[in-house]
This record gives sequence, C-alpha cells and structure tokens, in this order.
Amino acid sequence: MEKHKKSVAVVVDENDQLQGIIVKADIYRFLRQPGHFEDYPVQLAMTKSVVTVNPEDDIITVAKIIRENNISAVPVIDNNNKVVGLIGLEDIVDYLIQKSQI
Repeated sequence: MEKHKKSVAVVVDENDQLQGIIVKADIYRFLRQPGHFEDYPVQLAMTKSVVTVNPEDDIITVAKIIRENNISAVPVIDNNNKVVGLIGLEDIVDYLIQKSQI
C-alpha cells in the first residue's frame, strides 16, 4: 500500500479469488490493540465481507455503491469471482476531472 501510495488493497488467494479487503484504518485499528504486531497475518485485520462490482458496471453506479456503503473502494470481480481491478474514490474523481477537460 505504501509502495503504490494506495489506502486500500485487495487480498486474494493464489487464483486471484477475493478473500478480503484491507484499508489503512483497518491496520491502524488492529495495531492499536494490545498483543497485535506487524507480523500478524493480514487475514486477522482485513474485512472478509466485501462489497464488489462487475466490470460492466458504469462509473456512476460504482460511485453510488461506494457512497451508499460508506467505503473508499470496491474490488471489480469477473464472472469467475476473480479480482480484475479495484476502483477507489480517487479513481472516480480522476475520471470526472479528465472527462470535464474533453
């Protein structure tokens, strides 16, 4: 997350199947609890019940899903439950800025 300057990351298995999602706030909350350290598995801090979207969903639908669920990003999942992308608030803002300059 730090390397790519992202505040959210998806957690996938070896077949790119979605296992969960983690945001910086999850890590912060987890590390504040006594006994939790940097070497604990990410599975203990990630959210396992994840809101997702499909590649066919339009940007406005995705924005509404993000706002309705009070989240910062959603994984994009194909028909085989494989993660094919991640759309965050920053991506939506960048898209709208680019579109307004056309």
